[in-house]
Amino acid sequence: MLTEYIGIKQLKGLIADSDELDFTVSAATAGRLSELLYADSAADATLKIQIKFKPALGVSTRTASKTAIDVLPSIAGTIDGELKLVCQRCLESMLWQPRIRFAYALKLPGSGRNTEVDLFETLELTEEGLPLKEFIEDELISAMQFSPKHSDINLCSTLVTVIDHEASVAEAEEITQPFTGLADLLSKQSSGKNGNPTK
Repeated sequence: MLTEYIGIKQLKGLIADSDELDFTVSAATAGRLSELLYADSAADATLKIQIKFKPALGVSTRTASKTAIDVLPSIAGTIDGELKLVCQRCLESMLWQPRIRFAYALKLPGSGRNTEVDLFETLELTEEGLPLKEFIEDELISAMQFSPKHSDINLCSTLVTVIDHEASVAEAEEITQPFTGLADLLSKQSSGKNGNPTK
């Protein structure tokens, strides 16, 4: 099961041992993500997650007099899966196969380090530890398209394809020019205010 947090004590142990977590979870356990999935497909969707912990990430830091090497722990890993999202064009199911790779330096609470990392983003952790569930959801949502759609309109539902291909020219012009009659209406109102008779 996907836990909310990996506590600081457990996290320090994983880092010290250069340990690795390798597990599979149901997408249904990720609340924000499940809202983006098609119908009730979250129960059938699984995510394979691998996280490697490393105790010594050498980071170059500049001080007033010299360049020093600071050491930060890090995590790196992958998130793989097959999820059914809602296509925002036809509202039907579309398959998304995330293959996400991530790497972060970790700043543990009370470490006192103020290090800027060039090659890695830094996760600044609180006393609660690593918010594992939120972290995985964030990685998935960040990798997702802003508005998920089938790669080809022909993969969308039949209804949308028919509407797209069979709209008449007149209907298309009316759709793209919704204010065509506005000028006539305004000129009639203007004539009425000037004391001229209106039709």
